[in-house]
Amino acid sequence: MLKSFVWKWDSHEGAPSWLDSVVRPSGSRTLAIGFRQRDARTLSVLWEDGHRDDFDVRDLRLACHCALCIEEMSGRKVLDPKTVRHDVSPRVISSIGNYAIRDRLERWS
Repeated sequence: MLKSFVWKWDSHEGAPSWLDSVVRPSGSRTLAIGFRQRDARTLSVLWEDGHRDDFDVRDLRLACHCALCIEEMSGRKVLDPKTVRHDVSPRVISSIGNYAIRDRLERWS
């Protein structure tokens, strides 16, 4: 399992582990064992079963389910994709508990 982390996206300071040694074919498809910045626009996630997914950071922003982005009672999306710049990027990504990550975003200049 990954240790808790606070990762500064631009400097890579505090970047979490990428634990290839923990991969097992019978492993979980939903337990992340690694995070890596593939490039300036892509977050790679390594799952315990060895599968890797690459996510565009803007797509992750648009998929947010926090109370500021989704109306709690109806589930209606509040975040307008037109208001999210195409050059948005994380400033910091941090672990939350055992299963989640949070990011703080900024626009690229």
